[in-house]
Parts: sequence; C-alpha cells; structure tokens
Amino acid sequence: DNDGVNDQFDNCQFVANPDQGDCDGDGVGDACDNCRGTPNTNQTDTDNDRVGNICDLDDDNDGMFDERFDQGQDSDEDFCIDVADPDQVDSDSDGDGDYRDNCPLVPNPDQTDSDGDRFGDACDNCPYLFNLGQVDYDGDRIGDVCDPHVSPDNDNDTVLNNKDNCPHVSNPDQADTDGNGVGDACEGSAVIRLESTFLKVNEDAEEAQFCLVIEHPMSDCPLSFSFVV
Repeated sequence: DNDGVNDQFDNCQFVANPDQGDCDGDGVGDACDNCRGTPNTNQTDTDNDRVGNICDLDDDNDGMFDERFDQGQDSDEDFCIDVADPDQVDSDSDGDGDYRDNCPLVPNPDQTDSDGDRFGDACDNCPYLFNLGQVDYDGDRIGDVCDPHVSPDNDNDTVLNNKDNCPHVSNPDQADTDGNGVGDACEGSAVIRLESTFLKVNEDAEEAQFCLVIEHPMSDCPLSFSFVV
C-alpha cells in the first residue's frame, strides 16, 4: 500500500496508514478494521456489509436484530445498543455513541454512508467514492481518490507525476546530473561531456594536434587521448 511500513509489520497491508493507528488494540489497523473500537482480530463479516459481526446489529442481514441487540435496547445508557462500555461518550451529541458513530466528531444522527467505507458522508473526504484510508495528500480535505488536483504517483517513489523527472521509473532523489530536466534513472545513462583542448598548430605544417577529454559524471576517472588533424 506504499505507506512506508513493511508488509511484515503493517496492520493494514492493503490500505495506506503510516500512523498504524489501532484504537481497539486487536492488531487490525483503524484504516481497515471493520469494527473500529471493538476488538475483533478475525474480522468476521457474515453478510459482507463491511461491518464486522461483533458490532453489526444484523450480521446475517435477515432484517431482524441479532439476539445480542434484540429490541435495540440500551440498558446501560451508554448510547450503544447493548454494548457494555461505561466510558462511552457521544462527542458530537448526535445520539450515536462514539463507539458506533461513523462520524464521532461530526453530528450525523442518520449515519448515512453512501459509499460504504465506514466513514459517514458528513465526515468522509470522498463521500461517494470508497476510500478506507481517507488519504489526502495535499491536505485540502478532498480525498485523493476524488480530488482532480492531485497528481498520481505511478512509480511509487513519493514524488507525484507532475513534479517527477522520471514519472515511470522510481527515483526518490530526483538526480539529474546533466540538468536537462530528465532524471538520470530514466535517461539510460547520464550524458557524457566532451571537452577539447587545442594543443599546438605548426604554421609550416598541414596538421594540428588536439587532446580530447571525456568525463562521465558518474566516474572519477576521465578518459583523455590525443589526435592529429
């Protein structure tokens, strides 16, 4: 997912999450956890609605509340239907506890989530395009997947195409030895600079002697040779 975290240690291998946030400590990062705030390492989701069984009111999608959520009771008055959590709060005061609120800091009592990415439309930076990671490269509050002003990064070298001197060859250092605007990594080889030095002309002779120096920017050993014309 090109988030700078090796897959071996990445708690969301297919969703970029460089901060590796995991609020419920179940080993699955918040960016890809189907029950953020509820430990569920196995991520079981019987009805494939992207909401894990452990926090799904109707995990078999039969139109009936599951037994543990029967009648939608909130016996502990923590804003979460039959989920024991005495510390539960409702930060945005929209009647949906933070524990189950898909926009815990933005009031959205209807919990509308048009693209099904578990971020409510009220706080989703691309409300109509699925984007679990909510990546926003330029920080304009418009997610990259729907931002027309964000250039892609085809070679995944962290330099966007519109600023990359080798957009299809990874070169994070953007080295451009000859300064022609094309990075060394995709130029085949750096341009060789030729320097000629006039040595001697014999006015009475019909020849002149030259020395040619060939310098390659990637080498500390220039080549030189002489010739006569």
